[in-house]
Order: sequence, then C-alpha cells, then structure tokens
Amino acid sequence: MLVAVIAVLLMAAPGPDMIVVRPDQPVAALVEDRPVALGLRTGSIDRINLNAATVARLGLKPAGLMGKVSLKIGRTRIMDGRNRPVGYAVGGRTAKGRVIWFDGLDGPHDGTIGPFAFPQARIAVELGGGGGQAHAFPLAGAIDTAGYTPVERGSAEGNPDGRWGFGLSFGVEHDYRLPLASAATGAALLAELGGTVTDEVWDEEILLGVTRPVRRVVLARPLEIGPFRLTEIAVRVRDRRDAMGAGDALPEPPRPDDDPAEIVVTGRQQGGMRPIYTLEIGRPVLAACRSITFDKAARQILLDCPPAS
Repeated sequence: MLVAVIAVLLMAAPGPDMIVVRPDQPVAALVEDRPVALGLRTGSIDRINLNAATVARLGLKPAGLMGKVSLKIGRTRIMDGRNRPVGYAVGGRTAKGRVIWFDGLDGPHDGTIGPFAFPQARIAVELGGGGGQAHAFPLAGAIDTAGYTPVERGSAEGNPDGRWGFGLSFGVEHDYRLPLASAATGAALLAELGGTVTDEVWDEEILLGVTRPVRRVVLARPLEIGPFRLTEIAVRVRDRRDAMGAGDALPEPPRPDDDPAEIVVTGRQQGGMRPIYTLEIGRPVLAACRSITFDKAARQILLDCPPAS
C-alpha cells in the first residue's frame, strides 16, 4: 500500500513555516502589496489565479514575450490566458511567482490559490470532522498542476506490465456528489472491482469552471484507499473533448428489455488522444476528517480522520 497509517497528531500548533486555513474562508493575501481574498483550491491548478476584475483593479499587465498561458487537460488546450511575475505574501511570508488569469473566468473571491503557491512549507486545511487516526500519502505534483498522490493498483487486463494506477487528488473546493474518476480510471476500476453502470448522468466541474457530463457507477467491491471506503463513483462520460474523457468505454446501463443471455462485446477506444487516469475525492467525503495537510518539505499529504469502525 502507498498509504501508511502513522501515529502523529496532524493539527499541532502551527510553526513558523506552517499555515492553517479553512475551505469556506478566503485566504487573505497581498499581491504587489495590495490586499486580495483568495479562494482555496486543492484539487486543480495551484498557481494564484486572479479574476479579470481583480487584475484590472490591481493594474496588472501581461508579461512581455512570456505573458501567455494555456490551460490544458492532457494535451488538449481548454482555454488561453495571461500571466505576469509578481511579489506576493500570505500569512506574513513573502514569495515571488507568476500569477495567471483567464478572461471571463471569475469566482466568488478575488481569485484562487493552491498549496504549492503558498510561501509556507506546510498547509493545514481544517475540515471540521473527527480525527484520531492519521494517514500519510506521498505528495506529487507542482504549482502548475495540483498536489496529488500516485495510487498503484493490481493487474488489469490489457496492461503489458500487469499493473495500473491513477493520480488521486483531494479537492476541498469541489462539492462532488461522488468521487470523480476520469473515463479511463472508471473503466479500469469497473473491470477490477466489478459493478453496475447506471443511467444517472449529470454535469460536474472538472477544472476552473469547465463542466463535463459524468455517470454514476456502483462498485461491486469497495475501493479502499487510506480511511476511505468508496462504493460509488462518478465517471466522466467518454468523449473526445479532452484526455479525461478518453479511454475504454463503460458497458451500457441495463435496460428493461435486455436479454440476460445476450453476450455483448465492447471494444477499446481506437486511436485518438492518450487517456489520463485520475480520481478526485471532493469535500463531502473529506468532511468526515479533521484535517488534510500538504507538507511540501516532506512531500507528503497527511489526513487526520476518525478511526475505522
């Protein structure tokens, strides 16, 4: 297992290189010595992303030759924006880095910030649930992606090396009804654990205001990761719009007129873009835990959750 249980209390008194934040409270910051309020994001782009109105208020202009930025899922460009280097401060600590913005993409605050953009080495997010048992995950990712942990699974049909895996992220900003899997992850989990594909489809935000349709899948055996025991997931509906929608097709949901003796063969997606394997656990599941801490120095994600019953 990549997830280890450790006997420490995560929410100790913060030190000089640690900051404690909450998902429902904006993070007070300074950008070029001007105050801004930033929403917390832990499941998408970590770099400071400002609203267009905030950029205008601060009088920021794109950098010269390096002033353009593109938001991509896999190799698919979703939207274009601008960036420039600035000085900023959070919690009394200063840093320098590039901020980004996209025309027409505005949120409830002045912008957003993720763990890798904080000047502090440890970012503890209070979730409001119970604690008592700590779980450590390896921290991967960077400021232009998001913090995630690589999860390795057992053998799966069609994998030359006999194993497969996915990137697991924890998005406190997303009120997902169910943990959200990319199309490829959903198909692989269904093949490994068994289950039922339902006809329930709805739209979810996958990244910075971009929404895509997802489908509810009920797993025959639970997906167990650290403190979580997942029996249902939302799976991105397969399409060719970006790499999260690429991958093998899910079986069609059962219909009232289905013949139980009928043999149905579903093929793998031929050609097209290379799929990505991701799973994001949103705030409704995380709310059972006391805290999640992103420790960039130790390269760990630490969860403090109630002991398993």
